[in-house]
Amino acid sequence: MSEPVAQAASLREVVPGVFRCHIQDERVDAPSESYAVAGAGGVVLVDPLPMSPRARASLEKLAGERGIAAICLTASHHQRCAWRYRDQFGARVHAPQGARGLERSADHTFRDGDQLPGGLLALRSPGPSESHYAFLLPKSSVLFCGDLLCNIDRAGTRFIVSDEHKDPAATRESVRKLLDRDFRVICFAHGEPVTRGARRAILAALRRDAASPAGGRRVAR
Repeated sequence: MSEPVAQAASLREVVPGVFRCHIQDERVDAPSESYAVAGAGGVVLVDPLPMSPRARASLEKLAGERGIAAICLTASHHQRCAWRYRDQFGARVHAPQGARGLERSADHTFRDGDQLPGGLLALRSPGPSESHYAFLLPKSSVLFCGDLLCNIDRAGTRFIVSDEHKDPAATRESVRKLLDRDFRVICFAHGEPVTRGARRAILAALRRDAASPAGGRRVAR
């Protein structure tokens, strides 16, 4: 999938050290999010989206002399502008091992349990695709869940409709396994982060799904 035309207008703090870019994504007719994780080794971009000059200036100010250290992808369908930013910032792209449909070769590939730049922990979470991952940032208790769940239209955290996932049953199992991890904040590829009651939000999504499996939010790819 090509890059979005829309650009994130700003870079907004989710929790200290974690920042969010937001667009209304014309490719999927839904909101899309990307994130920047700031640390001692520089800034790491997660599933990067195009940025306006203002947002980019904020990013470069955040990065300072440390620069953009890396770009980490939760899945191949979240390449977005990763390759353009690799060219512009000189940041290396980290992609899931076995990811299909990458437009270019990643600089590094990762597997379940690997440590990534910025202190991110790679958690294989199949369902949306076979090589789909969530990232855990233990130091901030933040979980980046990719396309496992969304939080759009004030309807609460929920699943993306099943026909857009390669293996919906695996998606549900991946979400249940998230509850074994220690986190307080959850960040989505589509929709507002949940900064309070993140675990309750996941449990509510599972309850909604059990009551009405077809009741998820459509996010086309």
